[in-house]
Amino acid sequence: MFYPGAGRPEATATTRLVNDRSRPATSVGIVQADRGRSVHPIKLVSLPVGSSRRLRMLWVGRALLCGWARRLRGVLDGLDAIAWGELSHAYGSAHDTPGMLRQAGSENSEVASEAISYLRGSIFHQGTVYPATVTAVPFLAELAAGAADRRAEFVWMLGMLADDRHAYGDAFVRVRAAVTGQLQLLVALLDDADPQVREAAAYATAKAGVTAEPLWRRWAVEDDSAARATLALALGEVDSAAAETVLGDAALHGNPQVRVAAAVALLRAGLDWPAGTISALVAAIDDDAAVTWAWARGAEWSEEIVAAPSTQVAVAVLERMLRSGNPRTRKSGLWALSTRCDAQRSAPPVFVPLVAPLLDDPDPDVRGRVMDVLRQGGAAARQFADVVADVAGRFPDTAGERGFTVEYRSVETLQRLGDPRWVEPVCAAAARGHQFRFMPGAVRFTPEVLAAVRGSGRPPGTATARSSGRPLEQAVRRPSPRPTRHTDGGANRAAQPRNHRLRRPVRPPDHPGTPSRRDNPRLGRTSRPRRPLRREQLRG
Repeated sequence: MFYPGAGRPEATATTRLVNDRSRPATSVGIVQADRGRSVHPIKLVSLPVGSSRRLRMLWVGRALLCGWARRLRGVLDGLDAIAWGELSHAYGSAHDTPGMLRQAGSENSEVASEAISYLRGSIFHQGTVYPATVTAVPFLAELAAGAADRRAEFVWMLGMLADDRHAYGDAFVRVRAAVTGQLQLLVALLDDADPQVREAAAYATAKAGVTAEPLWRRWAVEDDSAARATLALALGEVDSAAAETVLGDAALHGNPQVRVAAAVALLRAGLDWPAGTISALVAAIDDDAAVTWAWARGAEWSEEIVAAPSTQVAVAVLERMLRSGNPRTRKSGLWALSTRCDAQRSAPPVFVPLVAPLLDDPDPDVRGRVMDVLRQGGAAARQFADVVADVAGRFPDTAGERGFTVEYRSVETLQRLGDPRWVEPVCAAAARGHQFRFMPGAVRFTPEVLAAVRGSGRPPGTATARSSGRPLEQAVRRPSPRPTRHTDGGANRAAQPRNHRLRRPVRPPDHPGTPSRRDNPRLGRTSRPRRPLRREQLRG
């Protein structure tokens, strides 16, 4: 409970909660506000031991309210007139939302940050929106215009709430309509004194359905690079036909952040890049220019400049990125290459060969990304098998290291290619006592691989089995193992051979006494990672 304190300041610069650890039953603290060198106690807080941080924030926020409630009184009018308890968000009843909205407008940056984080998790939970979100939108807009701190965060949130790439759920249509209802306020923020607010406002207005005129008006006078970049993206979305010439010039001659944004805006609008754009774009990426995260359309924004264009343009972009002197640019290019190959089955034969110059890259992270590309490249990676095998030969020396080393990736690449040269280094690592696991189903047991496994002595993967590996080892080593039924034993044994013939186009079992896999307790769940090996051997 709260007890009035003395010296209650009207405004606070910083706030802290001082705990009295000498009392076992409760956690007692004085919320103090620093004004210059003087410390003014505001409230005495008595909380149960073990109170959650959320509960502490609620109490601290309530105490802080005395300092800045007057500032927010005009901003959040009507907040208490809403039956928030009858609305819902991700955690159930939205009764706590008004308190969090008030704290989000705090002059104390830490308190505001905690409250904004909670709002993102409750009314905008991992992209899902709720009935409480609809009602909160007008208050978020008021905070965007009048909060003491972090106004740009509210503007970004409003834009994302209206963006179907970020928001979804049964209430999305109503939430987007609520954001559109705040368009006039958002347009006014295009001229805000804070450039971070202007940057966010260009995004939010574009998602809220702004017309082109306010964007063009701001483009003519905007001098902040980040705000100008997001204006370029907004113009490409709202008025692409009229913006083609302007965006083309910006893609060639703007500062790095604007060049990147303009190139992406042209790409999204389906407009051709003018000559010279690729070199200008990659030079901007070398300078660490990027598209703001809210505008991105993927895990990494750079995926789009390789995944979206025609094959000819994408190859040209990748060739330039992979030749860059900046290792971050090379890694971004490899990531984008993987994305293109994942999206199109026809892509690996075209794009995987582009990694050849990076096989001996001086940067170990780049070499690791190259091996990731080859591991996922399928048959297109076969031309690099000799290089991969050389790297895999070092696996015994790195098998004990944490994480997925480039040697581990190279072994997996050979396994996926059905190349037997992974067997010897894996067996050598096992002989040194290293325990490891590979992805189930990733190993191709070609005749060459099986011959290498049988000739290696103890089959890899069985030496460290938690259950007895002897039946499995015998099956692997035996040239012609007895077939095992894929059906269970029991009352229906007589029907199993016929059922087997009907269901599987392989030689049916001709040994009535042969057990099924489930009949043999020694081939249970612990051998699951070795099922591909077992399956090939048990079929004969």
